[in-house]
Amino acid sequence: MGVATSMIGQTFLNFLFSNKTTKNKTDQKLILEEEKKILLSIKKNSEPIKHTIGIFRVQNLLNEVYGLIEPHIESHNIEFLYDIHESIPIEIVGDILALEQILYNLLSTIVESQANSTIIVTFKKINESVLIEIIGNHLIHKEILNENKQNLETTKQLITQIESKFSMTMGQSNVIYSISMPFLAHEQYQEKYYQLPPYIGSKKILFIEDHPHTQEIIGNIFKQFELKATIGNADTLSSIQNFEAYDMIILNPKRLTPSLTTHLKKLKEQHALKIISLETLYGWYKDRRQQNNPLITKYLYKPLSRGMVSGLLHEMFILNVDENLSINEYTEQSKTSNKNQIVHIEESLNITPESFKDFGSKHILLVEDNILNQKIIQNILEKSHIKITLANNGQEALDILKDEDSIDLVLMDINMPTMDGYQATKHIRSNNMLSNLPVVIISGLGFRNEIEEMYIVGADAHLTKPFKIGELYTVLKLFINKKYTKDVVSTLTYEYIENRTILDITKAMDKVKNSTYYHDSLSEVLFVFKYSEHIIKERIIRQEYTQLQEYCRKLFNYTKSIEAKSLNKILKEILILLKNNEEIHLQQYITLYKDEWLETKRNIEHYLESVEVS
Repeated sequence: MGVATSMIGQTFLNFLFSNKTTKNKTDQKLILEEEKKILLSIKKNSEPIKHTIGIFRVQNLLNEVYGLIEPHIESHNIEFLYDIHESIPIEIVGDILALEQILYNLLSTIVESQANSTIIVTFKKINESVLIEIIGNHLIHKEILNENKQNLETTKQLITQIESKFSMTMGQSNVIYSISMPFLAHEQYQEKYYQLPPYIGSKKILFIEDHPHTQEIIGNIFKQFELKATIGNADTLSSIQNFEAYDMIILNPKRLTPSLTTHLKKLKEQHALKIISLETLYGWYKDRRQQNNPLITKYLYKPLSRGMVSGLLHEMFILNVDENLSINEYTEQSKTSNKNQIVHIEESLNITPESFKDFGSKHILLVEDNILNQKIIQNILEKSHIKITLANNGQEALDILKDEDSIDLVLMDINMPTMDGYQATKHIRSNNMLSNLPVVIISGLGFRNEIEEMYIVGADAHLTKPFKIGELYTVLKLFINKKYTKDVVSTLTYEYIENRTILDITKAMDKVKNSTYYHDSLSEVLFVFKYSEHIIKERIIRQEYTQLQEYCRKLFNYTKSIEAKSLNKILKEILILLKNNEEIHLQQYITLYKDEWLETKRNIEHYLESVEVS
């Protein structure tokens, strides 16, 4: 199967992967048996990876892998960069599923030694080969190499299976993994390199970034596009007097002082200056859809690539799309007349799986290569009696559409082997019989350039994982022709008697507005905290205060997300004692924590048993 990037699958797998980063041997032993059970469960419900040669975009491949290692990147404070050379076309041919697995295996090993450092993944064409390099600025600890020896051997075998070569170079202060694979092109799908109209070269851009590697990579990209760009750091920004000379400024919003903000606001109004907020895409539980900031024209997320910069320039200086179009403003006229408009799907409130019975007679084609993601959407819709036809890639979708004329809506993943969402949507729109068939894309990380390109080829709207079931309901309501005469109300009822001092379910549900998501979060907490009373006890007794602080901070964030009030209070008190160097009082918290966790656990289990979530 492909890599899991769904709301439920991603949150679960992110935690599973984070277990592997634990340095404490006791922690690893305590979770080992449970981890094995879960891995076996995944294998039983999954198909083995099928080695299939197909066309894929390097940008999409790296986005998928980044989604998997994102928790490592954040926890280790790593600057993670793409460096896709100009010699690599938009699309190449290879085994994308095998490459995803290979890159994840190598990165999950190398990241362990790269705290507060930089990792660069490069793609470049040398003669008739594609050279992929993973470069870390720190050496890999021998202990980590030994722990991952079997993983590396398995990865080498997988590299051999795709007729590629592998090498590892350990320098004085860095490590380089190298994979050399045959460069293959397919004439039917081979697209041109990223190109922009000549007049874009007259645009002047100011790019402010403190990290030197990012400066170098983005500088090369601007040179490829023959752009007049000034690249510098915070000192460069403070020395600039004439911001009127620029058409676009790209910078971290933390660099915007009150006086600079006032000045740029005037320039934006008077000279249509485009101000781009450059940020790092961190944290699966964080809402990546930014709140509106009137000063910011667009949000751009690192790691950057040629494709993302091309998409930014295309939008800012060619498309001029309306970023503020909402579902309430979305009309049939705009649907058919302008495929470049970005539709922001608003969430329908109080939606449960039963709500989808409103669409019970309809037929959806779900185009998704990941089995887990297929199961999740099927589970959400199983009570609705909606007919769901599955396609594992774009080509399968086209084959189904040739013979099936009852499809009302296509949910299309972007990143798939054999044929991706871009190509499949192009083919659908080129067919007169299918030109009006609604196509809603599903984007893994929500990178803006991915979404924009899908609109350009003809998509009607998009959902970004993890999407809420209220957003899925809105999509169906918007694009499946049916009139609704009743209000949508929640049919979720449960017998659980809520004790808000222990588990404030009302407040938590008010935040997430998604019972399935909250149910999954509670299940995850039961797994994360399973041995927590033993781990905390051991670390207090052994006076491992640094590890205790790190561990309790992690648990504290979990309790905050599910509104476990009393347990959150105990963890906060432990963290305060550690911060104030008052470790002498920690002994009493061995019993206090254990009692509070067991009570919270009973409440979680009671709630999960009394609520049916599909």
